[in-house]
Amino acid sequence: MDLILSVSQMSAMDQHAIKELGLPGICLMENAGRGAAEAILDEVEKRDADSIAILCGGGNNGGDGYVIARHLVNQGLDPQVFALAPASKLKGDAATNRKVVENMGVQVQDLTDDGDLPDFREFDLVIDAMLGTGVKGSPQGVYARIIGAVTDSLTPVIAIDIPSGVQGDTGAVEGPAIMAESTLTMGAVKRGLLLPPGVDYTGEVQVLDLGYDPEAMTTGEEWLSITEGEVRRMLPTRRQASHKGDYGKVLLLAGAEGMLGAAALSAASVLRSGAGMVRVATPASLCHLLSSMVPEAMTLPGLASTPEGSLAYANMETLSQAIEWADILAIGPGLGRHPETQQLVRELVLESPLPVVLDADGLFAFNGKPEHLAKGHSPVVITPHHGEFQRLFARGDDKLVSMVEIAASFAADTGVTVLLKGAPSITAATSGEVLVNTTGNHGMSTAGSGDVLTGLLAGLSAQGMDMDIATACAAWLHGLAGDLASVRLGPRGMTAGDIRDHLPAAFKYLEGEHQHEDHDHDHE
Repeated sequence: MDLILSVSQMSAMDQHAIKELGLPGICLMENAGRGAAEAILDEVEKRDADSIAILCGGGNNGGDGYVIARHLVNQGLDPQVFALAPASKLKGDAATNRKVVENMGVQVQDLTDDGDLPDFREFDLVIDAMLGTGVKGSPQGVYARIIGAVTDSLTPVIAIDIPSGVQGDTGAVEGPAIMAESTLTMGAVKRGLLLPPGVDYTGEVQVLDLGYDPEAMTTGEEWLSITEGEVRRMLPTRRQASHKGDYGKVLLLAGAEGMLGAAALSAASVLRSGAGMVRVATPASLCHLLSSMVPEAMTLPGLASTPEGSLAYANMETLSQAIEWADILAIGPGLGRHPETQQLVRELVLESPLPVVLDADGLFAFNGKPEHLAKGHSPVVITPHHGEFQRLFARGDDKLVSMVEIAASFAADTGVTVLLKGAPSITAATSGEVLVNTTGNHGMSTAGSGDVLTGLLAGLSAQGMDMDIATACAAWLHGLAGDLASVRLGPRGMTAGDIRDHLPAAFKYLEGEHQHEDHDHDHE
């Protein structure tokens, strides 16, 4: 898996390299600037860019910019270098590298709070080396003016380490910020590059190697991103001589009057995951319709309903017996919130001898009392979106970082895996690891998308996958199916059914010719 670092962890890596490896800070800056310059040269060639502006701030990020300028000049280019801090204000390695550039005869133009600004429309490419990951708050003064001017110019921007104005730990944008087409980040991906709203400012992210000791980067709280190669290796194996009973059975409690579509999406997605069988427990009055929607799914006949058309508590004994047939119990899509239904859910979750995937209306039964989920006999995975998470944990804070911290502590303390759905979806594993998903697109922001994910997760779990791993892989494959649907259909107007229908293509992508042709996602 690929590391995702906090600002403090990145700083610790710098200090380890300097103090333990004996790698001087100026060498780290040289590695950063040289690696960025090489990537920029490739982009210059693709774009046939003649005119390049490099914006250098007053810290180490600006120092990287001066190194980039030197290497571009050595390759025959003539970048225009603009300084947002005068030479007298620079310190250490950044001051040294500015002096080197000036000694080469490169003119560095100082920009001030009240001076004239360049017309960035005259450039083919802008390099943002103004503010690094350690900067807090909203950009002020000349930084704010320059960011505004670059934004208004619509000139493509390559950001160094992180787009200026985006917070390194949280992805927060508290004022003007650079909207980059791509970001060249140092050593490892930073959290703020993946978290909203920062993720919308970063463009394509490329990690540059600075010569760190990889073993030193595995200490502290670990945020990781699961890679394509790992998902491929973790998928359940299949045998030619096999039958449906070999690939797991899911009992799915889902559906109520007016919400049967959620049950149908989830049931179909169980089967699209490669699982052998799914049986849907839904009110008797809906069984015939569900069978016409998903003919491959079985139903559990004769289940009583509440006056609102959801599963009644009177079904408790029947469902307890039905659990004996299955490998995984999945609860929630379109289930309804009648008190009887909620009581049924609570007792089934706590008494189930099977691992449980709990979503949507199933989560509602534990609102304000998530700790009760740990009182059951079997592993549990919960899959809340942000609103459901806040209700479940009775927390008003809507900051994603805060939710992730709560989820990580809860998972580690209780053994309940948490899949926090969103952009990105994040798995808080019982191991204490935080696994950030990197697939998916805005077209997946559509009703029923979560129901597809629930079915996919339940199906993978039924095939014998570890619950933490199944959760992270389900999030990745769900996003990939959405990406493949987006390529074919475009993101605008995509439906959850499109995601469901592209699940087989997602598996084919991993298991077909692609794995022999393209290893760009593996980072191994």
